[in-house]
Amino acid sequence: MEVSMKDGRTLIALTGCPNTGKTTIFNGLTGRSTPTGNWSGTTVEPAVGSFMYSGCTYLMADIPGSDSLSAGRGWETLTRDFLRSGLADAVLVVCRASALERGLSYLDRILRLERVRQTGLPVVLCLNLWDEARKRCVSIDLDLLSDVLQIPVVPCCARCREDLDDVKTAVHHACTTAPRSRFRYECLDFSPKRLADACCGRRRKPPAAFLPFDRVVTDPLYGKLFFLFLMLVLFWTTMVVSSPLAALLQQGMTRLGGPFAAFLSWSDAPEWLISCLVRGIGLPLAWALPYMLPPMAVFFPLLALAGETGLLPRAAFAMDRCLERCRACGRQCVSMAVGLGCSAAGVLSSRAIVSHGHRLTAILTCSLIPCSGKFPLLAALALLFFAGFPASGLTDGLTRALILTGAFLAALGVNLVLSRILSRILSGNRSPAFILELPEYRRPRFGRVILGSLFSRVLLVLGRMAAVALPAGMLIWISARIYCPGPAGGWFTFTAPAGRIPSLLDALIRLLAPAGGLMGLDGAILAAFLIGLPANEAVFPLILMIYLQAGSGTAAASLSQFLVLQGWTWRTALCLMTLCMFHWPCLTTCRTIRRETGSLLWTAAAVWLPTLAGLLLCACLNRLLSLVP
Repeated sequence: MEVSMKDGRTLIALTGCPNTGKTTIFNGLTGRSTPTGNWSGTTVEPAVGSFMYSGCTYLMADIPGSDSLSAGRGWETLTRDFLRSGLADAVLVVCRASALERGLSYLDRILRLERVRQTGLPVVLCLNLWDEARKRCVSIDLDLLSDVLQIPVVPCCARCREDLDDVKTAVHHACTTAPRSRFRYECLDFSPKRLADACCGRRRKPPAAFLPFDRVVTDPLYGKLFFLFLMLVLFWTTMVVSSPLAALLQQGMTRLGGPFAAFLSWSDAPEWLISCLVRGIGLPLAWALPYMLPPMAVFFPLLALAGETGLLPRAAFAMDRCLERCRACGRQCVSMAVGLGCSAAGVLSSRAIVSHGHRLTAILTCSLIPCSGKFPLLAALALLFFAGFPASGLTDGLTRALILTGAFLAALGVNLVLSRILSRILSGNRSPAFILELPEYRRPRFGRVILGSLFSRVLLVLGRMAAVALPAGMLIWISARIYCPGPAGGWFTFTAPAGRIPSLLDALIRLLAPAGGLMGLDGAILAAFLIGLPANEAVFPLILMIYLQAGSGTAAASLSQFLVLQGWTWRTALCLMTLCMFHWPCLTTCRTIRRETGSLLWTAAAVWLPTLAGLLLCACLNRLLSLVP
């Protein structure tokens, strides 16, 4: 890791044990919005930010958390090398206040580093999650702890602005006012266990309100049933709330279409530009957004709230036995949970897996879990083709929730089957053990979590969709007006020749039509998936753009009527949902896989594996559905 040290700024290395709230402190001090999570391994790449205090500017590097500095997992090596590099001018060690012995053990390893001992590098100990320690009735003698360690010790609750100011004060004092001679660690020798026992005390037995519930959630059988029920409730809530919102948004988009076209005509825009912006881009987006935006705006905050309370790590824990039977690493469940938000982030989180073969298995199967880019299309199809739209009651929402739950279970099942095959090939029949620390149950910060989810997830998905759909829509509009009459007509022309000469777009649709027919789809859908390679979010608008430019269904008054005119049925929707879940990763995920594996061969395997699975499943599903009257 290279960090610019220009302008004489002081670099603070932020380190600590996993799942101690380091990144939350980093975001609070620097104003960054680095993703956080309630499980270890969330931070796998260093992040750099800055903050000012008392006229001094400090750089802060959030390096991955680690329990040791030995050369084990990838991020542990990165943490060790960074601390030994000499880049840091001070070290801020974060530990959980309720697990002091573990934090002191890691601090002892930091203080034994040759770089720290020889230079007297300032070290500050931050006891985070101080509020949780109080709830567990843990009291810590901070004065005794600081006297024994001979370093500043500051308690902190990362959610409290005043506590973050105290952290800034301690860091500033250690870096400026205290001379280096004060930090001498040569004679420092302590037992983490004895020191923790001497400094900690309990006034009374901590409450165990969530203990019975936790026993159910972590049970091998009841835990899976609970999270299946939780998934169903999340999808049901999403569908029930999204249906009326989608209807209102659809009416609003319809009313805006006329004024937008009138404004373009009033501005004397050329006819080709009006056609491109209105029918080529505007109308498809106006039809697609009402069915994509409301489900995202409901489901993503609900999922973020579940993660904030501490349920998602327990869902990953419940999957451990399934992965063990597949001979895969249990930590792969963390990659799968992270992959729900972004497949590229799921690939990065696979660094937590030590075994090279099991890590490759996690990377190759990560894109099989529906990410935030695939969910809008799945939700839109559920709204359009399963139960009436808008929902006439709670039962319609339940039907759609069952469809989405079944889709996610199918994705999970295919992931487990392929993990079993790949683990047998790449790692043999050995399933390694792993440690997953379950966090405390926490009361979610509803306002902050919901707003953060809307900005970091929903707006990100909409931005990616617009970034791909706008230029792709222009490309589709142009290709629908380029004809190929052959050498006699000059090969390519923008003027429609006499006879039935197809345009480039028509030629592409006809080329893909046989393969689409085998899978219960058509050539336009497959063309949209190919054009939408950079981002899965843009596939649904691209399908509508291709249909409109192909000249079919132009008289439709609504999206549902338009799709029916294209020959869509509930069978088409099921096949499309299958292909949506199982196809090649987006371009960002492909680049991440290439960087993580360092091999074009494994990147190609990560592309072809879900694609072949999707093609085969679509063909089989289409064959089975054809038998249904």
